[in-house]
Amino acid sequence: MHLRSSSFDDSSGARPDKPVTPHPVTPHPVTPHPVTPDPDQPHPVASTARRSRKRLLLGGALAAVVAAGAAVAVVVTGPAQSGKAEGFTRYVATGEPFTLPAGRTAMSPANDPNSGLTSFIVKDVLDRQAQALLRHDLTGWLATVDPAKPKVVAYYRDLYAAMQALDVTGFAYENTGSIDITSKNDLRWQSDYGITYCFSRPECAGGGRAGPLGSPSITQHLSLRKADGGWLIEGVGTSKKPGRYEPTPWQNGGMVFARGKRVTVGATRGHDKRIKELAAIADKAAAVTDRYAAKLGSSPNRYRIYLATDKEWSAWFTSGEEEGYRGQAFSINDIQSEVVLKASELGGAADARAVIQHELGHVVAFDGTGVGQVPVTMFYDWLSEGFAEYVSYDGRPATSSDRAPAVRTLVKSRKPYRSLDVGRPSVTSKLPTINQFYGWGAFAVDCMAQKYGKPAMLGFIKDMYRTRSMTLDRAAQKNYGVPFDELSDSCVSWIAKKF
Repeated sequence: MHLRSSSFDDSSGARPDKPVTPHPVTPHPVTPHPVTPDPDQPHPVASTARRSRKRLLLGGALAAVVAAGAAVAVVVTGPAQSGKAEGFTRYVATGEPFTLPAGRTAMSPANDPNSGLTSFIVKDVLDRQAQALLRHDLTGWLATVDPAKPKVVAYYRDLYAAMQALDVTGFAYENTGSIDITSKNDLRWQSDYGITYCFSRPECAGGGRAGPLGSPSITQHLSLRKADGGWLIEGVGTSKKPGRYEPTPWQNGGMVFARGKRVTVGATRGHDKRIKELAAIADKAAAVTDRYAAKLGSSPNRYRIYLATDKEWSAWFTSGEEEGYRGQAFSINDIQSEVVLKASELGGAADARAVIQHELGHVVAFDGTGVGQVPVTMFYDWLSEGFAEYVSYDGRPATSSDRAPAVRTLVKSRKPYRSLDVGRPSVTSKLPTINQFYGWGAFAVDCMAQKYGKPAMLGFIKDMYRTRSMTLDRAAQKNYGVPFDELSDSCVSWIAKKF
């Protein structure tokens, strides 16, 4: 996580060329091609998993739900079917209809002998759609979508383009929710479906299983109807039980991407002016972080960065971070990490480079470690942030950092830190206090590198974060030859002498 420093200054004024989007059919474009937005396509507005949600479906008209100051834009179908009896028809597996007697309602899935078979058939349709995505077949992907629902078609066309831009390598549906069957003259099917996904890697851990030990996942509420040619998706919306890190930046559609050599940068349409510039900047940062990755035994296949508006910043991956922060890295499962940057807090090229390099420092420390669906700053934050700062400055002395004045104030205060191992300040803390914490971590890691050697420091980081099999004391004994308390006392004194 990167915090705005007290000395933050935007002095660059550099602006990118016109942003580009990937062509929806080309799976791995070297140069993204512009795509004209579909006027029927719903405009995505970020939502948060912490706030109450209404189950709304893409279909007939656009509806906006506003809760706690954040808007959720989704598209709804026509009037909901009541499921009441007269003339009510449901198809059985053979496609032959039967009519419920007047005064009867449809059976619930629990006592409906046909619902299990229907669930299997619908799941097969969704599996075929997922397979089409993975073989880069747009026609096959859209074949399962109701052509009479242009907004739904536009959403899935947009999702396809996003998945290809993000180098999708895994995508699978799982029926995870309750089933609501409502029909009138034909069969309709509604249920929650988990989608496990994987980007860039040949395969995801856990064989596609959702959860901390498997693939990252999202949850959607899907509505399908039975047509002459089979089942078609006619609506898609949010689940009443979203995952911990929803929504993802791409989940609501409307994303535009720029592709660099090692990094893909995305933003929502209308907020994408800098993505081409940032992709080039991020490639330079990646060249540095790749060196650290090699020394730590980390191997991020590709870095992904999302540029967020202020509303999106607090919504994507259910961040909810307070003011002042401008970069976050999320370990969304055991093997993948995503980075989000707050557009309004990014300065010019040099400032953006420092923020990106900091966040990618988190990625290389945690990528593939089995941390599992937690922000990557949950384990000894002072060390995590200190190492990310060290990577950001690429080994330059901590005294040259823009947080050095904050550390000077801390050291000279009546209550200086007495140990390296200090807790993160609360989110209500003032910016100077948080800057002192970040700076303290940077000086701590710099001390380890300068007093004991950079290889020893990297070994310590590797043992603490990548193997996660050691306490601070054991890792210090192994890499520095001293107990952690002795290391801490030595570095606290070393830091004080710098001022």
